Amino acid sequence: MERYERLAVGHSADGSELWFNWIVRLADEATPVGVMQATVVPDSSRADVAWEIGVPWQGRRFAVEAAGAVVAWLIAEGVGVVRALVHPHNAASARVAERAGLVRTPEFEEGEAVWLTPPR
Repeated sequence: MERYERLAVGHSADGSELWFNWIVRLADEATPVGVMQATVVPDSSRADVAWEIGVPWQGRRFAVEAAGAVVAWLIAEGVGVVRALVHPHNAASARVAERAGLVRTPEFEEGEAVWLTPPR
């Protein structure tokens, strides 16, 4: 519960990040199937996105749809670069990142591949 209370505030304690959190749910039901997160730096130059879909709902394009919508929303809101960190052996998340419009770079951060929106 504490974790969710901290996230619900919408920003880091020092104000250096804005936090956006969404529940991914079925269109015809209130059933939650996962979550989407975006962390935006104050000048909106970058946002980091992450997704998590429950095992029973994986492989049904929920992550693709949610990630694509969040990436599009962030760009429309003026965020310069959208980034995702994906474990190099997580092929499913790599497909989600690609379908959300991100491109894998040769860079790694904390053992994960860096995916970015292409330059506009």
